[in-house]
Amino acid sequence: MQDGGVVSALLIELLERGEIDGALVAKASEREPWKGVAHLAQTAEDVVACAGSFYNQTLALAHLDLKKYDLPAKPRIALVGTPCEIQGLKAMQARPFFWGASKVDAVVLTVALLCTKSFHYEGLMVREIEQQRGIPLADVAKIDIIRGKLYLYDGGGATLLEEPIRDFHGAALRGCDECADFLGVAADISIGSVGSEDGSSSVLIWTEAGRTAFDQVAPRLEIRELDRPQAIEKLAALDQSVALAALPRPYDPHGPLFIDYAEHVRHYAGSDRAPVAHEPVRY
Repeated sequence: MQDGGVVSALLIELLERGEIDGALVAKASEREPWKGVAHLAQTAEDVVACAGSFYNQTLALAHLDLKKYDLPAKPRIALVGTPCEIQGLKAMQARPFFWGASKVDAVVLTVALLCTKSFHYEGLMVREIEQQRGIPLADVAKIDIIRGKLYLYDGGGATLLEEPIRDFHGAALRGCDECADFLGVAADISIGSVGSEDGSSSVLIWTEAGRTAFDQVAPRLEIRELDRPQAIEKLAALDQSVALAALPRPYDPHGPLFIDYAEHVRHYAGSDRAPVAHEPVRY
């Protein structure tokens, strides 16, 4: 969660008011340093313990099997994730499956984190930072990606690394090149550090559900106009231009949520992203 603690404050307020029963967020892995894993926070203390930024995918949608949690019969969950995770959720909600354990209908609020790229954990943290740059992950107390650079800090606040994020693009997920949704427009609310001074967050509200949720926490926040809205617009335009250059198929921001198999084959056949056909399973 980025500068300013807005995401944490929002989730805590909604939990304390009983508006939600839990929030699907990222927390630090107990086994691998600086790896985020999906976690359902159900108390204010739990939300605070999960504060901080992770730059790998947590596969949050795979954790919507809520049977292991003590929740009401019809739980209400907030989901915090990258724009692509929110898009995936919206697609699943639009065409729900009536079998399996995933409760996509339990998500009543989505919060997108402004995002241009997500990374392979092993590629970024292990190979690039620990092995190639010789920085033990145990020495890292904070990670930030701001103003086009990756920053690492130790426990005393000293800078361990300051380097352009473009130097780490080899560790990024391949699909990020084709994503034009830096803003997270499918979400109810989008939050990030772009466009705001250090220590603050930029908040973009997309839906009435987002407005209603934000109004709950607004009295606890210091709110002002965006410091640099042009920075958000510029990065969104850059992200879209990169996607248009990389995307093999036509870009249609208002197109269907799903790509059918035939279209996928037509545009990706012969590439490393060609779909794999499996023989049907017979019982």
